[in-house]
Amino acid sequence: MWHRIWDANGKPGNGVVYDLMLKAKREYKSAVRWVLRHQDELSSMRMADGILNNKSRDLWAEVKKKTHSRCSTPGIVDGVEGDHEIGELFCAKFDELYNCVSYNADEMRELKHSVFDLVSSSYSAAILLKIDPQDSLSHI
Repeated sequence: MWHRIWDANGKPGNGVVYDLMLKAKREYKSAVRWVLRHQDELSSMRMADGILNNKSRDLWAEVKKKTHSRCSTPGIVDGVEGDHEIGELFCAKFDELYNCVSYNADEMRELKHSVFDLVSSSYSAAILLKIDPQDSLSHI
């Protein structure tokens, strides 16, 4: 703003308008330097805000910004090599984890119906009831 006022007044080399323009310019450059020095802290604060306010979209956007250039797919996981073999290992681990806690099928069915009733206007609710975890795992 002060730069425009200074420019509109013929770019004087001294005086009140000149001093205000220089002060505004110094403050702006100081703020830019501060932001550049504190980028990691600001990003971490935005990530924490994403977690605290349940804004997962903001959280993952920040994670993606931080890891964009360093993100690579591992070639070996738990001694297993290759994309297909790693996928199979993941499937086995997920299956083991998913089935490690027993549950009552009737209670689970009742829970699914309760969830469906709560979100019946949502398209995803209809899909939710049709998903059979065991069937889904067999297609991976």
